Amino acid sequence: MADQIKPLYLARSVKELEQMLKDKSNSLPIPENNFFLRANFAWLEGDQELAFLRYSEVIEKLDEYSTILTYKQVNEVLNRIETLHLQLKSRYEDAFENKKEMTSNDGAINEYNTVHLNNFSPKYNTNLIEGLFSKYGKIKKIWFDVDNERGFGFVEFEQRSSAIDAIIEENGYIYDDYDIIVQPFSDEHHPC
Repeated sequence: MADQIKPLYLARSVKELEQMLKDKSNSLPIPENNFFLRANFAWLEGDQELAFLRYSEVIEKLDEYSTILTYKQVNEVLNRIETLHLQLKSRYEDAFENKKEMTSNDGAINEYNTVHLNNFSPKYNTNLIEGLFSKYGKIKKIWFDVDNERGFGFVEFEQRSSAIDAIIEENGYIYDDYDIIVQPFSDEHHPC
């Protein structure tokens, strides 16, 4: 791979990249032909997100490539997908860790342990949010509201790992026809 890795720009998590692959209505930045060659260019240019998407498309379209790619090339693609997945997961986690602690009127919010929620169905409420996110760990605080036909808010967990898992697993999922956003919390997301 290239000496310099390009900044993250296509997604906020591996889960979101994977969702881009599943969502056929979403126009991926991938041309219709020769995914393998273009995946290799992205890999060599250090564009991990694009390489991950393009290599994943190669595997998805393996029937079309079976006469072109050798067994060794298919194994190389699978190894690169696994390597990119681990590297991107780590990079997304590192981006999340570079947050600071902040305070609000009702006490301290540990930004390391908090996720920002956006674009949820207006049908959601605090109880549904708690039910959705409690599987990732113990929740300290939830703030959720609905405005302009969408729900938004934040969930603060006891542990940072819970927040990271929630971002990785939930960001980009579609619930009730809403493509939800679950991302690291920051000053701009603060409700107070």
